[in-house]
Amino acid sequence: MTKTYKIIGLAAAGLFLQLACTIPAAATYAVPAGNAGKGAIQTINHSRHTITINGKTYPVSPKAVYSGVGGFRGLAPGMTVEFVGDGPLAKPSTTVRVLVVTPAKSTKQ
Repeated sequence: MTKTYKIIGLAAAGLFLQLACTIPAAATYAVPAGNAGKGAIQTINHSRHTITINGKTYPVSPKAVYSGVGGFRGLAPGMTVEFVGDGPLAKPSTTVRVLVVTPAKSTKQ
């Protein structure tokens, strides 16, 4: 009986150790600094599905994830956004995959 408890205890300890090591690694995801940007939307081209931010035009993926707005049609010039591309933003072929509309700062005090 004692041997069974010892085996169960060792198995539980091993499982706990494995979970402790793998959960933090699975829960963290870092976006490379060159793949993220922020700025105000200057123009939107609905027919080409592109947005211009900080003077650079980016195609937006049809499967892009949006936060703070219902989708591509909800975007408007002047909105401040943070966005993530599928590669470095300096590359011309980078497509925006995640777009977060940041709320305007309140002028009330």
